Amino acid sequence: MRAFLRTLLAVALLLASYPVSVAQAAFSPKQMGPECVEIYRDWLTQPSPRAFALSTNNVDCGAAWAHTTVDEARTDALDRCNSTGAPGCVVVAEDATPLPSVTVGDAVLIGDCTADYAVWLEQAGPKSFYATEDGRSCGSAWSYDTLQQTRKEARRLCVQYGDPCTEISVVE
Repeated sequence: MRAFLRTLLAVALLLASYPVSVAQAAFSPKQMGPECVEIYRDWLTQPSPRAFALSTNNVDCGAAWAHTTVDEARTDALDRCNSTGAPGCVVVAEDATPLPSVTVGDAVLIGDCTADYAVWLEQAGPKSFYATEDGRSCGSAWSYDTLQQTRKEARRLCVQYGDPCTEISVVE
């Protein structure tokens, strides 16, 4: 019994160190299958908004992160859990802290792309910045011999993470 209480206290302290809302009082990572424990540990390190769903069999789960809203993260986590064929998936944890964003023309950059854009702004030209429509994936390049080479490299980097990519800013 003492070992169980120590484990429960350790899990509670771990959860308390993250801005996570636990949706079910009965949820405990200790009850999950080993694969879901690993997925949950990884989920705790991912950017918000995020959600974690668990099936009633405690073996199947779904995790989602880096969404625009916590509602999108919930839907994605539930879809991932349900895609396993598991019974009764429900969101058991979520973190609604919004990702940082920046608007560039008509585009809204989210998460890491905001930091990438800030670095890009400080660079000398020629430079080009591409992003996906959802603003979550991007690519940038600068200081190539020609603007054509710069654009080609920025687009190549963006397409690695998502497509279609559109040039949202350029400096000759």
